[in-house]
Amino acid sequence: MRQFENEIVPSAESGIDSADNADLSEDRRELIRNFETTRYILEKDYGVGDLSTIEGVRLREILEECLREADKQGEELLELTEIYEDLREKEDGDSENLRKVQRRLESLSRISFDPKRESIARWLYELYAIPLRDIPYEVSVTDKTTGETFGFVGYYSPRSMEEIANNEDDADRIDNFFVSDEAAEKMRELKGMGHETSCREEAGDAFREHLRRVRENAHLITSATPRRKATR
Repeated sequence: MRQFENEIVPSAESGIDSADNADLSEDRRELIRNFETTRYILEKDYGVGDLSTIEGVRLREILEECLREADKQGEELLELTEIYEDLREKEDGDSENLRKVQRRLESLSRISFDPKRESIARWLYELYAIPLRDIPYEVSVTDKTTGETFGFVGYYSPRSMEEIANNEDDADRIDNFFVSDEAAEKMRELKGMGHETSCREEAGDAFREHLRRVRENAHLITSATPRRKATR
């Protein structure tokens, strides 16, 4: 795939067709749409807009894995929700069965993920041994009432700063979530003033350059490795 601003042009590098192909099934079209969005995020947030064939194909494969996992998790969540509602009608609200299902529902809700962003995380780690928790992000908090923007540095979170700032308990946690107390505090401060806010997180220029060099070196090593001769 190659991208120019908001235009996404499919190509052979991903091993995937265009979503406009009338001969494709709806499932295949949905995969392509998800792949296009994933590629858009990868370029916009990480500066990677020139995937090699190997990179593109592996990203698609990882995305397919994540989509299957997300579908399975969604089905379990729906099933448990139905069981929970049924138990709540039939049993005492304080029954052990009800509490057990509720705990499982809460656990599933906490570990839900965006397949597109998760696939990028796995792709970075699998191909270049870069865990998202080690990537410094530029966090921009915008006061939409005044138009003023505030900049902070933070690290990866399974949830967005918007979600964390809206939850008083989570906003003060820095262990497994986004390590940017200052950004969360600023959002709470602005919301307390009755201002509307927005938040944007993306990898900074230093990391983008680091990733560019890592990819470049990996490609040089791969291209310099002599191919083994086929043996009969």
